[in-house]
Amino acid sequence: MITCFNHLIWLLWFSLAVNARSHPDSDHTVGILLSIVAQLGYPEAFVKSWQGNDPCKLFGINCQDGVITGIFFVSMNMTGKISPNFADLTSLQSIDLSHNNLTGTIPPELTKLMKLRILDLSYNQLHGPMPHFKNVVPNTQGNPDLKTNHVLVPSPTRNNNKSVFVLLLLGIVVGLVISGAVAIGLYLFRKRTQSNNLPLQNETVTHAQQSGDEIMETESYVIPFQLLREATEGFSQKNMLGTGGFGSVYRGKLQNGNVEIAVKRMGQRIGGRRGLEEFQSEVQILTKVYHRNLVVLQGYCLEGNERLLVYRYMPQGSLSRHLFHWKDEGLKPLEWTRRLTIALDVARGVEYLHTLALDSQSYIHRDLKPENILLGDDMRAKVSDFGLARSTEEGRHSIRTKCVGTPGYIAPEYAMYGRVTAKADVYSFGIILMELVTAQQALDEKRSEADHHISSWLRKVFLDKESFERAIDETIELNDETRSSVDEVSVLANHCCAKELAQRPDMSYVVSTLTSLVVHWKPCEIEEKDEDRFISEMIKDWKER
Repeated sequence: MITCFNHLIWLLWFSLAVNARSHPDSDHTVGILLSIVAQLGYPEAFVKSWQGNDPCKLFGINCQDGVITGIFFVSMNMTGKISPNFADLTSLQSIDLSHNNLTGTIPPELTKLMKLRILDLSYNQLHGPMPHFKNVVPNTQGNPDLKTNHVLVPSPTRNNNKSVFVLLLLGIVVGLVISGAVAIGLYLFRKRTQSNNLPLQNETVTHAQQSGDEIMETESYVIPFQLLREATEGFSQKNMLGTGGFGSVYRGKLQNGNVEIAVKRMGQRIGGRRGLEEFQSEVQILTKVYHRNLVVLQGYCLEGNERLLVYRYMPQGSLSRHLFHWKDEGLKPLEWTRRLTIALDVARGVEYLHTLALDSQSYIHRDLKPENILLGDDMRAKVSDFGLARSTEEGRHSIRTKCVGTPGYIAPEYAMYGRVTAKADVYSFGIILMELVTAQQALDEKRSEADHHISSWLRKVFLDKESFERAIDETIELNDETRSSVDEVSVLANHCCAKELAQRPDMSYVVSTLTSLVVHWKPCEIEEKDEDRFISEMIKDWKER
């Protein structure tokens, strides 16, 4: 007996056949979509969302001006394979197939999507070589059998199966026309039960969001406010993760319960132009850059006075929680090796913003601090909160702007003159390094008035060996190797916090220095006798040839 779900699939193809003559253009796009979802195993939510021949109304499909720009099939228990026909949707900018059970390889045809900016294939069962993508860095975490160190170059030609597809479609049409009465009955059944089905929480909605004269130009996808309200249980107090000048952050779950999200609800008191500018900045930057050490924006909501940003949930919270409040939270103090890894993660994320984000444009974060460094279950760090970030065009090394940020982390030249460069982020990062070494906060009134700021205090105590040793966080287990590493990080921190910009290193140097401390190479001992014997035998063998 054929199941109801299979009937819905039949209805989907039948509807396509009926509408083919009246909508030839959209039919071609829908045909490509159907070939894609067929290989993915027909995601149930996609099939149930079928309402005619408009692909932009389908579940998980994001459009801009009637053109498909994004496909988001997250946590839908798909067990099929990734179709090479994705390449036929040339306007695609985002593909998210994460948290499924997809198998097979990554089709090299996907590298032909020149507008693609986000490709998330994490946590599937993919294998084989990684194709070479020029314009996007795919997220393939959680695919242990994927060979990311082997690059597969796509063939310049591709087998075109359009004729086969047309023949297959005609065969299906003939069969479905015969069973048309059954299909119509199933259609009525679906219409009757559709009203009883709530939309899934990760359903995407596409429309032009407007607030006053400001229009969101980003092509990220929009999530309705009602869905976010349900995901956070009405923004309940028990789901609140934190609050601050920006508003509050809530933990939420998609309706299927498999994906946890963090929802930042911006406060009313930072409304108006400033609030909208910060909101736009975060959305626009996070849809243009992608790096494993930067948070991933899942979507946003702009309805009335409500401004919300949706991210992947980071279970371990902020670095501040583990560095300053670990006792209150019932946590263990961070080991020194863990602190080094976190510092390197943050440095790599900031380096990417400064130099690698786009060929002709870079970004200055302007608000680096432990509260904006989030940790996953594996304690790997991601930089967050891009509301104050600003872009710099190629050839420009500084911009003049109103001084914003968090006291204690703001570079002196920025505070005094309002001119900000990438070295302002380097200064903030140096303060974070000092906090990692001492577990003391950037500003502390418990220290003497001249030493309220951590950089002034640490510079003084660093000159005296005994004083500096007392300043190191007492939870760090010191041995000769660790003490040497702490000393090197402290020296680096002092350079980062130099008053003169020219004396501060760039983030590439910071990454290189921290990498040398995190990744160790030790030569093995070689027995001289064995080495001499080997060389003698090699020379003897060469002479005998």
